[in-house]
Parts: sequence; C-alpha cells; structure tokens
Amino acid sequence: MKIKLEQIKRKIGEQQINAIAKSSGFQKREPRKVTGYSFFLGFCMMVQLGQTGLRDWAKSIGRLTQKLVSKQGLQKKLQFRHEAFARQLLGFVLKQCTASNGHQGVALFAPFKEVYVEDSTCVGLPRNLSSFYPGPHSKTHGECATARIQLRMELVSESYEGVFVGSYRENDQGFAHRIVEILTAGCLVIRDKGYFVLAAFRAIMEKKAFFLSRLRFGTTVFDAQTGEKMDLLKELKALKKAGRQVLDKEILLGGKEKLPVRLVAIEAPEEAKRMRQHKARTDRSAKAAHSREYIQLLGWTIFITNVNKETWGGRDIIRAYRYRWRIEIVFKCWKSKFNLDKFFEGRETISPPRAAMTIYLMLAWLTLTMGAWYGYFVHRVYEEKKKFISMLLFADFVKERFWEILLTSDLDVFIGELARYYSHDKRKSRKCYLEFLYEINLS
Repeated sequence: MKIKLEQIKRKIGEQQINAIAKSSGFQKREPRKVTGYSFFLGFCMMVQLGQTGLRDWAKSIGRLTQKLVSKQGLQKKLQFRHEAFARQLLGFVLKQCTASNGHQGVALFAPFKEVYVEDSTCVGLPRNLSSFYPGPHSKTHGECATARIQLRMELVSESYEGVFVGSYRENDQGFAHRIVEILTAGCLVIRDKGYFVLAAFRAIMEKKAFFLSRLRFGTTVFDAQTGEKMDLLKELKALKKAGRQVLDKEILLGGKEKLPVRLVAIEAPEEAKRMRQHKARTDRSAKAAHSREYIQLLGWTIFITNVNKETWGGRDIIRAYRYRWRIEIVFKCWKSKFNLDKFFEGRETISPPRAAMTIYLMLAWLTLTMGAWYGYFVHRVYEEKKKFISMLLFADFVKERFWEILLTSDLDVFIGELARYYSHDKRKSRKCYLEFLYEINLS
C-alpha cells in the first residue's frame, strides 16, 4: 500500500515525539531531514521489512520524508548524547499503549486491581560492548556482551507496563524492589524464584498489595503458631503418608525477616517429579543444589503468597501461577517472530550508543505492536467471535499488515480476518492459554 506521512502523523503523536526529541537534545534546531518522529518511523519501517542495516534505516527515513538521507548523516544521530531520546520515547510509547488497553474482568483475578507478571530475557551483542553490557564469562570464549531486558506486563489487559534494559549481570534479584514504586493497594504480583527477595515481599505487603511466588530452596521456614523452625520435607512426607496431597499453612519466612506468609505445597504429578529430579541430577552447574533434601522436595510444587484462603484455595494458586507462562510466550514471539536475538548477529563491532538506542527503539516497536494492538484484539475478537487469537500468528499478521493497521480509522475491520485465520484451533485434548484465562467466563 502507498504510505502517506500525513496519515501516519495523525495516528502516532508526531508533536509529542518531536517535543521529546527537543527536550532530550536530539533536535536542537529545526531539522532539515531527520526529525525525532521520522527517525522512529523509519526504524519501524526497517524492522517491518526485516532489515537491520544503517543504510536500510536511512532509506526508510527517505521513503517517509521524500528526502535523501545518508547513512553518515544518520550515524550522527546515534551518539551518547541522543540515547536519552530513545529511552524517553520508549516511555512515551509505553504510556500511550497502557492508556489504550482497558482492564478486563477475569473471575480468577477479579479480587485484584491489577495483575503484574515480570521476567527477563537476554540478547547477545557484539563482543566490543563487553565493558558496557558484560555477559557471562566463558573459559573458552572469554568475555562477551549481553543485554538483559526486564519486562513487566499487566496480565489481564495484555499490556506492557514497563521495559528496562541492563547488562546480563544485573540479575532479577537486583530488580525485585523496582515494582514497589508503582504498586497500589489491591494489586497482585506473580514472579518466579529469580525475584525471590524477602525484603521485597515485605515492601509489597506494606503497600497492601499481594504476591505469588515459588519458594526458594534453603529459605528458613517457621511455624506461625509455635514460632519453631519447620522441617518442611518431614512435614510433607507425613502429609503424603496420611494420604493428603496439599499442605496449606501459615508460616514465618526467613531467619531474620520472619515474614508472615501462606505456604501452599502441592504434590507434583509423577511424570513432572521424574523430569525435575532428572534435570537436577544431570545439572553440572557448580551453583546447583544437589542435596538429597533438594531432590526430594522437587516432588512438590511449593508456593508462598499473602493471598488468603477465602480468596484462593490451594488449586487456585496453581491456576494463577501458570499464567506467568504468558511472559515466556512474549519473549518467544520477540525472538522467533521479530528476531530480537538476531538483530546484532554477524556484527563484529557496533558503537555503544547505536546499540543502546537500537534496543530502546526495538522495544518501542514491540510495545506498539504486541503490547498495544495484540491486547486490544484479544478482547475484541473474543467479544465478537468467541475465538482466541494466537500471539505467534498475530505477529505474522503485524509483519504483513503493519501500515494498514497503523493507518486504519477503525481497528475492528480486522476482527473477522483475525478470527478466521489467526486464531487458535479448538482442541479437545488441551486448551490454549487464553481459554484458561477466560475459562470461568466460558463455563
């Protein structure tokens, strides 16, 4: 289709983006060729075409503005002093997309104001960036460069609430407190063991918010009634001997913290137990815990939460936690459909500011497409057609129809097409993620 810049300007906030460009120093005077706005839209066009080179980017800006842009001229915009523009642009897109996705009621999460899930993924960078983005050290290959991207999603509205970029060595535990800044009473946070920090759990509770996490092995557990240290494995063995499969108990967590939480332990299916124990026994990592107690505890799925029993029973805990898997699908989509992990592949060197700005712009593009549009269409297609669109198939739709989606005055014109060609097939054997999310509404 023919792309008209004036139409695009009306769809995405040109004035706001150029205002960010001026306030951040990206534009100091009236530009002749490259504005903050055309810089970002040219990047979007390049990505949509599956290209990654500086020349490709310059050509895309030229197509949009009808002005010839050299790759040398574009390189001047990829400097450290301009990094703030790309970072603030990502913040602007996040804010715009969050505002466009309304919260949808789902029965399991109805008691909570918002439901956040967080996780991180890593992207390899050219080796010359190892001092800026230090990665894991290898005896064989030495130092490498790796960026770690933290994603925070609001689960029910399918919106991205925060995207943060650091190095591989800035691990999830160091990020555990960040969410407290945005929490309000009644919010729920679902995380894996990578974010297990007792002080962060306490801070969440002090905000009158809630959390759900797996228990990290080695954390000291006390009986809340007696205050005595618990032998968790011994108690679980006694439970199993009595013919019960679920332990649901109030405890105090941590030798110093004594954090009052609810512990829910559910016996794992035999197949899951065998797989976990086999993986643990064959793990050669020096940091892996291989004690007999650890291996035996893998036969149980153990959670901690401050959600009370009246709100969620033990089985509800399992149902709620499996929704954390959604963020893994997002990362798979980023990498398998939009080639985030291959964006720098084959490059021996790249300038640090160009790498940083490219990551921020790529995340802004992914937020615009998968964080905003997908969240909107998931709910509209279900409302109109009672079908669930696949995130991975929707990524193909975006790549094929990006400009049409961007320029349309009515997104609902795509509902029929999405329902027919980009939805999950109905399967009796197992449900898709969205069927689980909506299962109470469907019954």
